[in-house]
Amino acid sequence: MKKIIIGLMFIGLASQTYGQFDVGLHGIHLAPVEIKTINLNYAKKVIDRNAAIGIINLQKEVANFNLIASELYDEESKVFPLKFEYRHGKIFATFNQDGIILKSFEKFKDIALPSVVLNTVKKLYPNWSLRKTSYEVSYQLEEDVERIYYVQIVKDKQKKIISLDTSGREL
Repeated sequence: MKKIIIGLMFIGLASQTYGQFDVGLHGIHLAPVEIKTINLNYAKKVIDRNAAIGIINLQKEVANFNLIASELYDEESKVFPLKFEYRHGKIFATFNQDGIILKSFEKFKDIALPSVVLNTVKKLYPNWSLRKTSYEVSYQLEEDVERIYYVQIVKDKQKKIISLDTSGREL
């Protein structure tokens, strides 16, 4: 009985305390944070939202790389050729002294194909099997981007390499 009375007193006292926020406060307001992609032109032209997620992530890493803030920056140099890697591919990017990407060459192997590309391969070559896949991207600052998927297909003892653009059109 004594324990029950002490328990009820504790509950009664605990209910008299305030919560974490003052009365009348209706939320927390944070200062706005600006997220800036350093090489927005590169990101807009190169990143294809239908590409494999690993490719997109590496391209975002390149686009957001701050050359000037890195230990690689040297005020004496005019251009900075850099290599970015992940397990299925590489991006060779050339930056200028302002940290802008002038050009890049990207090569990815054994990647998942976007559904539009895969569907085209299946439609054009119905009895063939996929063997190898690769994806290449060529970027230059003031030019159009070239994106090509290469797909090696096999049937019996025949091998064939076909190339397709990002919309699935055979080149």
